[in-house]
Amino acid sequence: MAATLPLAVASLAIGNLAALVQKDVKRILAYQSIAHAGYLMMGVAAAIALAGRDPHAARSAVSAVCFYLGTYVFMNLAAFAIVAQTGNMYNGLWYPIIIAGATFVIGMLFVRETKDVDIYKND
Repeated sequence: MAATLPLAVASLAIGNLAALVQKDVKRILAYQSIAHAGYLMMGVAAAIALAGRDPHAARSAVSAVCFYLGTYVFMNLAAFAIVAQTGNMYNGLWYPIIIAGATFVIGMLFVRETKDVDIYKND
């Protein structure tokens, strides 16, 4: 725990700050991968800290890290696939690949916070 949390914070800071000054989309995605490694390490640090005190919470932290890693892999593969299709362009993503742009917009519209949402409310 002692070394994991500072390493996670350093990874977050370096990855995000280095991505801010990049001009190439692939480099931005690469530096964001470094930042996301920091997010993963924060979950690992939480699991390590909770392992001795609350084993159930530690298992929950590990399962959260696994879920985050699984979703991040698919999200990152999709992002790199879009960059590979479009090349290195910032503007005009909507016109050349309208399907990818529309899918992204529709996907973002349906993302909502699910905390405290009762999905069985109407049953």
